[in-house]
Amino acid sequence: MSVSSGTESKQAAGSNAARTTALLLQLEKEARAAPKHDTLAFVAVNRTRTLVAYDQAILLVGGGRKMRVQAVSNVAVIDRNAPFVDWVERAMRRLRESEAAGDNPRPLSAEDFDPKDRAGLTEFLTGQVLWVPWTREGRRIGGMLVCRPSPTWSDPERLLLDSLADCHAHAWDVLGRIRGNAGKGRSIRRVVGWVLSAAALAALAIPVPQSVIAPARIVPRDPAVIAAPMDGVIERVTVEPNQAVLPGDVLLRYVSAELDASLAIADRAVDAAEADLRRARQQAFADPRSKADVALKEAELALKEVERDYGRYLVSQVEVRADSAGVAIFGDPSAWRGRPVQTGMHIMQIADPQSVRVEIDVPVGDAVAMADGAEVAVFLDIDPLNPLSARLEHAAYGAEETRDGVLAYRASAGLEPGETVPRIGLHGTARIFGDPVPLGLYLFRKPLSAVRQFLGI
Repeated sequence: MSVSSGTESKQAAGSNAARTTALLLQLEKEARAAPKHDTLAFVAVNRTRTLVAYDQAILLVGGGRKMRVQAVSNVAVIDRNAPFVDWVERAMRRLRESEAAGDNPRPLSAEDFDPKDRAGLTEFLTGQVLWVPWTREGRRIGGMLVCRPSPTWSDPERLLLDSLADCHAHAWDVLGRIRGNAGKGRSIRRVVGWVLSAAALAALAIPVPQSVIAPARIVPRDPAVIAAPMDGVIERVTVEPNQAVLPGDVLLRYVSAELDASLAIADRAVDAAEADLRRARQQAFADPRSKADVALKEAELALKEVERDYGRYLVSQVEVRADSAGVAIFGDPSAWRGRPVQTGMHIMQIADPQSVRVEIDVPVGDAVAMADGAEVAVFLDIDPLNPLSARLEHAAYGAEETRDGVLAYRASAGLEPGETVPRIGLHGTARIFGDPVPLGLYLFRKPLSAVRQFLGI
């Protein structure tokens, strides 16, 4: 029996080793078949997960202060303004300058990083962090940061990643050489290129309307916000989402048992205070020294009456009613049932479905000069071929973080008279038109901005 178990264990180990070897060979084949650097970067950070398990991989290329994030696993487009990208590049540049990373795969701890970067380590890189360098013929091409919560990186895993990194570095170097060799022997085409370049430079002076495209959504104009009038527990919401309501309609009810009991106690306290006051007044006729108690009892009665009046006010707020006509805008009504709320908590909105505006979030990196009254074309997702005409009403001076985690300027536009009023909540894309600018500025605005930020001017 033991001989059979040992044989099966060896067979299983051999099968796992064969599977691992097959995966390694397949990944090396995919790396060498990559037609360009971007494809190779995508393969490196995403496909390596099939060989060694991890949660996140970050590919950095270049050396010294030129090291920059090239690709991140599960991310299609890298936002260069994101705090995560900025921190990784800054931290790894200091790490490479200090030679703490080395040229062999090694785990990284907080002590390996510069003290200036340790605060962001727990925020951006959590768990077990492994640095896998890419080197070719003694040259540092870059490397990958791979992270996972647990377990620690084993020697076989580090050996597999080192072997695959050598293949990736070789493929990256070959792609660079192919790209460099492609420019040789093009003397004739260079002449033609100079002529076309001169024509293109002349065309860069052509004035074109500047514009920016940004996400947009239809929101109500000046909605009535229904907020919790007091602390308590909501018994139920009495209206449905998008239901039409009239002034005075009940929107929701609080659980009133505790409030009713408190009011009853306050009423009894007032009755008791009134009885004490009457008794004090009667005693004052017989004993002049008791007149001082009358003022005290009157003050106590006034306090109890204030408490009773406040209790009546709270009971009057048990049913929250609409102050204006419109439609109720909120989420699932059952989500509010039995939910405790605090005073001022936003619950729903009452809005006129015929009075809407377009809310636009213009990313900081795409922002242009947005003047009030500028022309806006709104392409809704449900009907992208028939844009709505609108006019920019205002644009915020300060950028705010959107729900997607992007810094953007909040802009608002009103529909032109005669336009069909879309349904509140629809999403789409808005194109904001600005003043005419030279074609060169229109095309190279972002590159020029990137150069200015890089040079610090």
